[in-house]
Amino acid sequence: MRYMNRLILGILLLFVCASVSWAGSVTVTKVQDPEKLLSEQALRKQAMELGFARAVVAEMQGFAAAPMTPERTEALEQFFLDKAPRYVLGYKIESAVLTEEGLTVQLTVRVNRPVLREKAIGLGIPMTAGTPLPFALHFLGGELAQDDLDTLNNLLILSGVEQQSGAKPELTLERTESGIWKGTLDAGIRVWNTQYPNLEGLWFPLWEKFFKQEKISASDNNQLTLRVAGWFTPDGVYDFDQQIRQWTDAAGDIALEKVDLTPARISAHWVLSPVDEAYLRRLLDEYAPDRGLDYVLGTE
Repeated sequence: MRYMNRLILGILLLFVCASVSWAGSVTVTKVQDPEKLLSEQALRKQAMELGFARAVVAEMQGFAAAPMTPERTEALEQFFLDKAPRYVLGYKIESAVLTEEGLTVQLTVRVNRPVLREKAIGLGIPMTAGTPLPFALHFLGGELAQDDLDTLNNLLILSGVEQQSGAKPELTLERTESGIWKGTLDAGIRVWNTQYPNLEGLWFPLWEKFFKQEKISASDNNQLTLRVAGWFTPDGVYDFDQQIRQWTDAAGDIALEKVDLTPARISAHWVLSPVDEAYLRRLLDEYAPDRGLDYVLGTE
């Protein structure tokens, strides 16, 4: 009995880990610096950092309906070099090849999808991956120094926003005499204010509040219907209903509306408010064909 309890617990833990993680393979190469001549250990450390960052950004791309630009992808990889480990649940080094030119490492990385999805939303990736979001930018207290302009340009790329006169939202920035940055983001129906010693620390909290508010507003109007057909017994409908309810980071709130029984095959309809429609479609594409099922996901 004790063995069976442990076995069941192990299966449940395995399922929970699988439901919140995604494993992807990445290959990175760190070129040897002929002037510094880094050790293999140092090269491996840099390769692992880049590999984790690349895996995190690749998964973030999955939260968007359109591909990010190469410029934004590269900027995000650099941004996550020291941040990616907090989203990594585990990894495996598949291969590591050291040559005179440098070190090439292939990794399989498991990332925490629910936590990473929240970060992606805060960075505006689902909303701005295909088309940058226009906004109006105002400065108070004179012109910015070149270093601040460089930082600002990188922040624009990371968040997928671009300056446009007269656009909404409007961001007003001010640097006080004491060096503190103040910012106000006016979205019309909501206004957010914050201050921070540096521009980056001010920028991300403001835009995160905006993007998450936009996500909530979009979710309120994002109810979809899922129709699945192809079963020959009602048990198949029950099994699928249990399965899709486990996809909590994709399907969101879901309700079985009706089941149609015909001599040929059985179909069923669900109404749901997906948390991540792109990921839900990926899961359905993986699940349905092998079981002889067809699905339609849409507004009707």
